[in-house]
Amino acid sequence: MTIPSHHRWKEFHFEIDSDFSGWQFVFCAVEFALRGMYLPALELLAATFPDPAEEFDEPMPLEYSFLNSLAFYESWVTPKLRTLTSINAIPYSSAGQTLTTCKIEVTTYDRYHAALSPLLYFLTCSRKLKKLDIHLGRGIFRIDKDGLERLPGIINLAELDHFGIVINCCNPDHVFHTFMRQILLPRVSKMFVYLNHREAVDIDNWIGALFITNKRYPSLRTLNIQNYLRPREENKSFPLQMILERIPHLHRLSITSPHIGLPESIQGITFPPLHTLTVIECKDLQIGSIKQLSSSLQFDTRRWAVFEKLTIARCQGIQKEELVDVFPQDKLHFHPA
Repeated sequence: MTIPSHHRWKEFHFEIDSDFSGWQFVFCAVEFALRGMYLPALELLAATFPDPAEEFDEPMPLEYSFLNSLAFYESWVTPKLRTLTSINAIPYSSAGQTLTTCKIEVTTYDRYHAALSPLLYFLTCSRKLKKLDIHLGRGIFRIDKDGLERLPGIINLAELDHFGIVINCCNPDHVFHTFMRQILLPRVSKMFVYLNHREAVDIDNWIGALFITNKRYPSLRTLNIQNYLRPREENKSFPLQMILERIPHLHRLSITSPHIGLPESIQGITFPPLHTLTVIECKDLQIGSIKQLSSSLQFDTRRWAVFEKLTIARCQGIQKEELVDVFPQDKLHFHPA
């Protein structure tokens, strides 16, 4: 089948609504019509597939990857493809060879589990990536007990500058720890992290999956953590030291944490050369922590010289009047709750 003008396509958007009962038939027809296409000008591909959990009453075998079977562009030749968005499907490996920007969103239900291997093999073929965003729903990283033996080796994403990860109701068990150990991000300078779960969790386990003991981020300059987790332990504080000791050159740190407060004492925490620190909706933020932060930053004259701004927003435990004699007003931005 010949499609007129396809050699001039710069973008291709494909979307099937799961409410449409005949989507499997349409998909097969589209896959047949577009098979083996040469698209020399294509720069962007966006594909949104139905949630497979809505189509199957029983859990699918883990070795059967329904998501990979949806890669209709597997046979395409796209020498200029730079941007790929894939919703409810892990991209086919060959699509990653020329990519610089990629977003993968897999948010499914407990009846269906995507294997870890396809995602890692895709990243193995995506060494030119500069920006990667991964959105994971619950039950994503479940593999059989022998699956770890079939994973690729360490994946060095040497060109990656931006890494974003959204974890929403997805338990970071040993498989998620394995995923983070499998990837190296030596040049990532910007990281966005969103964490949420419907149940109380072990916060150190969640943060530890991202900032495990043997993983450091030498090039990371900007870190934004939006933490909506609720801790299992009472009076649990945000594991700030675990993060900072692995990011020696961090310049900009933003923390949103409505359910877990910062440590009451920050003595002993070594701060990197921060330029800005933003604290948003932080539970039980105490004036004592701000005093210690101010003392710690001003004690090192070189570190204080590069510090530009402390922003405190919507933190109920702090009143602006308390900060007048605690932190220099020219470096303080305060937004009341």
